[in-house]
Amino acid sequence: REGWETPLVAGAKVVSVIKDPTWVPPPSIRADHLAMGHRLPAVVPPGPDNPMGPWAVQLSTRGYYIHGTNKELGIGMRVSAGCIRMYNKDVEQFARRVAKGTTVRIVNAPVKVGWKQGALYVEVHEALEEQREVHVAEADVADAIHLASRLSSTPVEINWVGAKAAAMRQSGMPVRVSVDDSAGIASSR
Repeated sequence: REGWETPLVAGAKVVSVIKDPTWVPPPSIRADHLAMGHRLPAVVPPGPDNPMGPWAVQLSTRGYYIHGTNKELGIGMRVSAGCIRMYNKDVEQFARRVAKGTTVRIVNAPVKVGWKQGALYVEVHEALEEQREVHVAEADVADAIHLASRLSSTPVEINWVGAKAAAMRQSGMPVRVSVDDSAGIASSR
């Protein structure tokens, strides 16, 4: 949430993976909650009331974790004190796969492109509240798609109507923008 931003880091490392973590709220968070009329305990044991959920991945950036939650409605919203929350089923899969020492990069990128099973996707987010003057334009989305398609080893045809719609919606959800070429359609860049 504003005032408690997740730090953008280029080289944090996974320090540990913790099943059923105990949460020890730092003094700053306890004071913040107290100011809102809610007294936090000094220690929150594992269980349904623990805001860290059933798994936590500790990062080398002091005090920050990627973890589950006891309130899934807040996932994807800026409501945490800087940690990254995931759905409990997803954080469990992540925690079981990530190795100690893995490099973690936390980025603020309103436009992302990526390939999955031979298809190109674009994901467009609204700019953060404090960055509203940085408007995500259709040209930004087009540039990212052009770059990804140029880096592809095979030609790709783009659904530009779908790409424009993704740029306008800024839903934060991946949208397929490559056209299925199984019918032998001529590709264009």
